[in-house]
Amino acid sequence: MIRNKIKNFTEDLMLKKIFTVTISFLLFNIVALAQTGKISGTATDQQSGEPLIGANILILNTNFGAATDVNGHYNINLIPPGEYDVRASYIGYQDVTIQNIRVVSGLTQEINFEMPSQSIATEEVVIVSQRPLIEKSSTNAVRIIDSEDLETLPTRDLENIASLQPGVVLQNDLITIRGSRPDETGYMLEGADVKDVLDREGGTMITVTPDAVQEILIQAGGYNAEFGNANAGIIQSNLKTGQEHYNVSIRAETDNFGNYANEKFLDTYSYGYSDYVVTLSGPVVSDKVRLFLSGENFFVRDFQPMFFEGSPTAFSDGALFDTTKVFDTGALGGDPNDSEILNWAGGNIPGRFQNRFTFNGTAFIDVKPLIIKLSGAFTWQRQRFNTPDVISLFNTQRLPITDNSDLLLNLKGTYLLTDNVFLEGIVSYLDQRRKTYDPVFEDDLLLYSDSVAAAQHGWEYASYTSQPAPYDFYGFPFLRPGTLIVGNPLGNTIGNNRGQTAFTKDNNNYYGGSLALTAQLKQHELKAGGSFQRWTVRRYQITALPSILSNIRLNPDNVRTAEDFVAFIQNTQYSAFNNFGYDLFGNETDEAGLYAPKHPIFASGYLQDKFETGDIIINAGLRFDYINMDSWSFDDPTDPQYNSVTHLPEVSTEEITYSFISPRLGFSFPVTDRTVFHMQYGKFVQSPSLDVAYRG
Repeated sequence: MIRNKIKNFTEDLMLKKIFTVTISFLLFNIVALAQTGKISGTATDQQSGEPLIGANILILNTNFGAATDVNGHYNINLIPPGEYDVRASYIGYQDVTIQNIRVVSGLTQEINFEMPSQSIATEEVVIVSQRPLIEKSSTNAVRIIDSEDLETLPTRDLENIASLQPGVVLQNDLITIRGSRPDETGYMLEGADVKDVLDREGGTMITVTPDAVQEILIQAGGYNAEFGNANAGIIQSNLKTGQEHYNVSIRAETDNFGNYANEKFLDTYSYGYSDYVVTLSGPVVSDKVRLFLSGENFFVRDFQPMFFEGSPTAFSDGALFDTTKVFDTGALGGDPNDSEILNWAGGNIPGRFQNRFTFNGTAFIDVKPLIIKLSGAFTWQRQRFNTPDVISLFNTQRLPITDNSDLLLNLKGTYLLTDNVFLEGIVSYLDQRRKTYDPVFEDDLLLYSDSVAAAQHGWEYASYTSQPAPYDFYGFPFLRPGTLIVGNPLGNTIGNNRGQTAFTKDNNNYYGGSLALTAQLKQHELKAGGSFQRWTVRRYQITALPSILSNIRLNPDNVRTAEDFVAFIQNTQYSAFNNFGYDLFGNETDEAGLYAPKHPIFASGYLQDKFETGDIIINAGLRFDYINMDSWSFDDPTDPQYNSVTHLPEVSTEEITYSFISPRLGFSFPVTDRTVFHMQYGKFVQSPSLDVAYRG
């Protein structure tokens, strides 16, 4: 009966989830936020400097444009990031075109036109813009990496690229900004929050192909009231949009030419590296609807190459001593007559492959007064781990496998109420799943301690309630062939280097939304808005399965039914279980109580004013943050009282919430064309990681 219940648990089909979420997006009656930039400036007479009233300013090959006011000033808002050519035209004056103007999300590019009269110039004036050395429209330090930079840099890892910027450090695959902790860095993709709030180390939950990235902005602190839940800095990424012409690109990289694993070719090993990317871009029906799609397959046999030259430890002197084999001393309980050949070829370390499929795409729809951008990112990855001390040298076939998938669907856009007032919003869904398991027994938990099933794969129990002893070669333990690694077969024999010791799976997702109203009133850009996220967090982890089942075998009459099994686990208070959102058998549950899923909520509201006059920029704002961790707290932490059956605190408060008000103020002006002065004051708050909140 227990086995049947365990076998009944299944992972929700990803295609079903995608279909459900897509339909739910179509039912939303809200438009979504656009991560856009702005171009502003003046049009004046080249000789007199007088403003030109009603001059037409047009961004070529787009539907964006504006006319100058009585002061010759213009603003063009809501421009997707990228490079553009901008043309100014006026009756009696020659057209002036400025090329290669780079638009960056959240920043203003000042472009001024000095227009010659037709009596002076007979041909259109074309000016090529150059990238400024400083970003004077920002009141904090902003580093910008665009698609052109990504193409020319000699690395394709986005984290390595980010670490090339001042103040950003990459260590142990974790980004820190200005000496902060890794979890103090926020991550945003297309305006959606993709920071990994589940992991105490932080990072991003979504994988993006570099070929699909239009730009990356790194804000090193001091950001305005719109941004929160990150105390050190924010990394914003935006995906490419479709071009006005069809474009297809294919890129392939591999080291699998003319050689095989563990064999040298041209004096080097192949590490099984291959990376294939395809992108497709262009209009659909008309230039008002444009698509961009990208797909990537990345595979490597050894994802942490050590350039290992091999370890032929077996040797013979051809005379008295023959050590082509090593013998088990029996010190750990094994048979002294057992022996194995120790010979590890150079090149790949066995059992460290990684295979990843990543898909990114956008659909841009411009039907003014409504502009919509639908974006998506999906990644599936399978990875196998091995420990660096090669304890699994004879047992690589049982190294645990980890499957990961992450999905982001994001609908965003803008509705133009007037030329200078617009409504923005966002609706997003994020889903992340992970499972770590034995490649033979997979999801069947009782097989992990079934002596008959284990023996079929080369692992025989030493006794009815005892696990097989590892080899002891020269005082070091090595796993026997067929030894189950998931489930902690070695206990603490080799400390923390015993490999994966738990069957785990996670299913986490959130629905999020935001709404903002922006008004451009002369030099003031006023903005008011808010955001909301509701998470569903599920985790299933079970460790030390052999020891648990050994206790059951010693007292079989106490555990005859599924109900007996549940009572046994609860009453014994096994720390090996750490579940929420799943019952003891790994089935998803929404019931209240000990195994209920967690539903933390994060919400915010803000009001800000960006004042631009000449070279002086002032950002002033106020932010409100609401945090509900959906966790328990003792009424009296000095006297905790637990119920021994339910494992819940008997005197506690549920759903403690926190509220914060944070002022923000930023000021900047350029000193020279190479120097800018920044000054900021602000209060910044963030929630602890959910892993810390729920597991301690």
